[in-house]
Amino acid sequence: LDYEAADLACRLAERAQQNFYFQDQKAAYLAIQRLQRGKLPRWLAELDALVIDEVQDLTLVQIAMLGEIVCERQRQQSNAPFAFVVAGDESQIVQPSGFDWGATKDLLGEQVGTWPEEFEFSYQRRSPYNLARLIDNSWNFYGNLPRRLRPSGRRQAFLYETVGVDAADAGNGQLFLCLPPELPSKRQLTNGNPTTMLPVQQWQDLLDELVAKPGRVIVDLSENLHHTLHPLLATDNESEEAIFLPREIKGLERTTVILYGLNALYERAVDLCHNHHSDLIPRFEARRLFDEMRVALSRSTDRLVIMEEAGAPVLDTLELETIPGVLPIGWADLIEMLQTEELSAIEVIEGYLDEVDDFFERGMWAQGYRR
Repeated sequence: LDYEAADLACRLAERAQQNFYFQDQKAAYLAIQRLQRGKLPRWLAELDALVIDEVQDLTLVQIAMLGEIVCERQRQQSNAPFAFVVAGDESQIVQPSGFDWGATKDLLGEQVGTWPEEFEFSYQRRSPYNLARLIDNSWNFYGNLPRRLRPSGRRQAFLYETVGVDAADAGNGQLFLCLPPELPSKRQLTNGNPTTMLPVQQWQDLLDELVAKPGRVIVDLSENLHHTLHPLLATDNESEEAIFLPREIKGLERTTVILYGLNALYERAVDLCHNHHSDLIPRFEARRLFDEMRVALSRSTDRLVIMEEAGAPVLDTLELETIPGVLPIGWADLIEMLQTEELSAIEVIEGYLDEVDDFFERGMWAQGYRR
């Protein structure tokens, strides 16, 4: 940051501290002080390994606290074996943590006294072939950013073959494009025209079908869908169970994922990259938005539905034409496809149990009890 931006950041941090923001960071700082004074938790002596996942969502002071735990464990039992594993993806930062692998390695290396040994996963280990191709193509997002603001990782190599004869066969992941019905404005609703409620009913039909079986979700990248639907639907139950915001999807896995608002978010990020002269702060936000989109694209384990028209700019950036078997689908056909999906009794039971566990882990108690 230049001096003016750094000064502004410091003032904002001071104001945020006075208003009880950054509680996790404060707690980490206090924990470091306690550890350095020798006030150690009892369980530390019994610790044989410390494994941290999703480290990219932690700030440096939180990472420093983990390093301090390891240092104190080494001081207590210098000859006892100990493993310290830190894992994460620099291109999937959902929280604006400012994470950087280089800074993290420097910090932990100096704290622990041992330079970290690196292991890089160079290809998709969760998504089927076609969805992995799409996620890989999303690296194109970062071409809008200056080189120093891009993730330090690399595009992934495809080291496995397709299922069946070609990538369009079942088992390689399904990709659909669906144009959503436009919801009526407040002015249209007050006109009393019954046709204005047709899109509302169409959304209600989709939500009803999404919650009828496990393994389905809408990721609302616009962050406005639930708010818009709320006064129009008879109940919020379906939308609360089926619609997730970007900040809620970390660790989420569903068989069918529907993305809403992808192109609008992409265009917003591109605007931040190119229409703010040399200002870095908008570009930091653009980088976070690109990461957010990559996380959303990687939530499906089988079927991904992108709610955009075929000519949307984000689809060109994702090089959708290079992925086999991408199909347009109408709204009624989408609902019919969900209705006719066949699941065994075991798949249904396991799916509901997984969803309930997922809701409870996120503190979404009402949704979990309803499932």
